[in-house]
Amino acid sequence: MLRYLLLSMVAMGFAHTALAAQCTGSEGLNGEWSVEWTKRGASKKGEKENWTVMQRHATQRPVTANLAVTRTDKTLSARKSETSDGNNCEYSMLSVDGPTVDGTYTCPSGGPYRIKLTCDWQE
Repeated sequence: MLRYLLLSMVAMGFAHTALAAQCTGSEGLNGEWSVEWTKRGASKKGEKENWTVMQRHATQRPVTANLAVTRTDKTLSARKSETSDGNNCEYSMLSVDGPTVDGTYTCPSGGPYRIKLTCDWQE
């Protein structure tokens, strides 16, 4: 029992230190989609980062996808792939101002659409 307790405490400590960067906000023509982006794994600014995205809408099915993100202090670009709705979008040169990401993006279904995120970069 003591061994299990110690292993659990160690595992919880590792989980705590491995928090992922996360962004939440809205996107779409009128901000009708709520979004949550979560970073997977470690990387440095300027390197390609792997993220996942969950999009929710009041009247449509949730959408999940992978994101390949490149970010600097002032810009963020991302390519959405493997989307559950098949709509792989391109987020090019979004503005980054501290925790705020803001700009427009396009998809095969149309655009430009607006996106605004608040991010906890975990740096």
